[in-house]
Amino acid sequence: MHKRFFLYLTFAALILLSVVSAVFAQYTPDVFVLDQPAIDGNVKVSRVITNGPGWIVIHADADGSIGPPIGQAALIAGINAQVPVAIDVDAATETLYAMLHVDEGEVGTYEFPDGPDVPLKVDDQLISPPFQLTSIEQTIMGAATEAGTFNTLLAAAEAAGLSDTLSGAGPMTLFAPTDEAFAALPEGTLEALLEDPAALADLLNYHIVSGSTMASDLEDGMEIATAQGGSLLVSADDSGSKIGDANIITADIETYNGVIHVIDAVLMPPTEEAAEEPAAEEAMAEVVDIVDTIVADGNFGTFIAALEAVDLIDTLKSEGPFTVFAPTDDAFDELPEGALEALLNDPDTLSQILLYHVVPGMVLSTDLTDGLEAETAQGSLIAFSFDDDGNPMVNDATIITADTEASNGLIHTIDKLIIPDLGTAADEPAPTEAAGADDAMMEELADIIDTAIAADDFDLFIAAVEAADLVETLKGEGPFTVFAPTDEAFANLPDGTLEALLENPEELAQILLNHVVSGKMLAADLGDGSEVASMQGAMVKFADGGSMINGVNIITADIEASNGVIHTIDSVLLPEVGSEEEVVVEETTTEDNMAEEEPVVMPETGGDMGSTTMTIFAVLMTMLMVVGLSFIDRKRNMR
Repeated sequence: MHKRFFLYLTFAALILLSVVSAVFAQYTPDVFVLDQPAIDGNVKVSRVITNGPGWIVIHADADGSIGPPIGQAALIAGINAQVPVAIDVDAATETLYAMLHVDEGEVGTYEFPDGPDVPLKVDDQLISPPFQLTSIEQTIMGAATEAGTFNTLLAAAEAAGLSDTLSGAGPMTLFAPTDEAFAALPEGTLEALLEDPAALADLLNYHIVSGSTMASDLEDGMEIATAQGGSLLVSADDSGSKIGDANIITADIETYNGVIHVIDAVLMPPTEEAAEEPAAEEAMAEVVDIVDTIVADGNFGTFIAALEAVDLIDTLKSEGPFTVFAPTDDAFDELPEGALEALLNDPDTLSQILLYHVVPGMVLSTDLTDGLEAETAQGSLIAFSFDDDGNPMVNDATIITADTEASNGLIHTIDKLIIPDLGTAADEPAPTEAAGADDAMMEELADIIDTAIAADDFDLFIAAVEAADLVETLKGEGPFTVFAPTDEAFANLPDGTLEALLENPEELAQILLNHVVSGKMLAADLGDGSEVASMQGAMVKFADGGSMINGVNIITADIEASNGVIHTIDSVLLPEVGSEEEVVVEETTTEDNMAEEEPVVMPETGGDMGSTTMTIFAVLMTMLMVVGLSFIDRKRNMR
């Protein structure tokens, strides 16, 4: 009986040990933050790991040590990514500290220093990495809010869903009507617009222009394409400048994401009736030039702005004929962050790229054959092909609308920019000049890490890279090609996998390096069936015309960075079980690590019950199982 009883007891203890281990499994708390500006009074903490409700608190510096808190944001248990924290910028110092605090009093109420929400410690060390506040900036939205004279504009932007646009990446130019300008509208006009968000958004977008347009850029008679699709006429003389019917009363208010010009009237987009002048029959019969045709379409505001920036408007209004492959606004939006601004600041390179979209003469879609090449106005050749669905393509861009007629040529709409090899143009600038332009563009581009952070879809990838100590590697000179899994890709891993990897930095590094290839490989270089060695040493293989890697879909290609290129993938590339390159990931908990290290001070985990309650619960369960097993054993012996 005693042997069987102790066998039962041992079995019960093993079951309880596994349950209790799972209940008490914890992360190692951590904070990762980058140097950054404060934008509209906010900073972002890249990643925070905590085991229970907590706070990420930004502390000022006090003579080289951690000073008073100047802002905080609530955290949930687990991994928190890209956490925005509103701070008191007046109290901010050049060095700040992102400190992890617990939330042990009233949950959701920050209680420090006169409360229980104290800083968290690991090995008696505060988790408080310092970072540099590089500057204090305001977006267009923030500057307009602080000015106090644009309350109606801000309310309209909120009602039209454009607040995020005005605080977004930019650059953009806003012609901002004052509160008095809105008050001067006919009675009932503003109220009607607030009841019609689509019409309101149309009106507000008529005040927004892509790119930073300074007052010195405004010339008399110039037409500027707006985000609404229409254009604004500039009038300028010694008395000042006008945009449409509005006077620019304050110019060149520079912000982090663009520029504001204050105007004294609300700009009303042209109505359909106005567009029908002259008579409808004449309008239908009239075919306008390439530029006016593109402007009227409403989907090429950025393209028009780029043409204006390099003085190509008059060229495409001339006799021609020309065939223009026109990228949509969405195509420009796909450029890496900062790339468009870099091009607008480098007119020589921008001119070369735009001329690469123009072919002298008429090239109808019916003229296109697979492998056909045509010489562009830039001097390089473009090549035509067809995708699997039979859609015509020019280089790697799809022609989504073909054969739009204009009085001086033809327009084909394409879904991405086509970029020439500036080293092969017949009329290219001298090699040193071209190299200088390329270098300037690269300086404007962020590196792979900062580009991924800015994309807001790689938070878990960045967290993993930091945990594996690969940040400096991927910020290095390169070039690198990174196949970056999205947050959704990491979320689709089996339960516990990511947590286990974060606790095993060496194995995690091996897996991440399997996503990196030395050198820069664009989508056009990923040949079907080709193989290349990753920096982990394993071979990765491309399929389906280069749209898959190791059976995983490449969902967004050619995200340019200053030190390489990123391709977005929809799954994590885990080594195949049994392969020579297999990386074994052992699931460990913080309790395992605590056996080898000093005790770690952490918040309690395990649901609503504290650790003491759980211990009592475990002891009672053990006693109950022992009594039950003993009773069962005794009943058997009585038989």
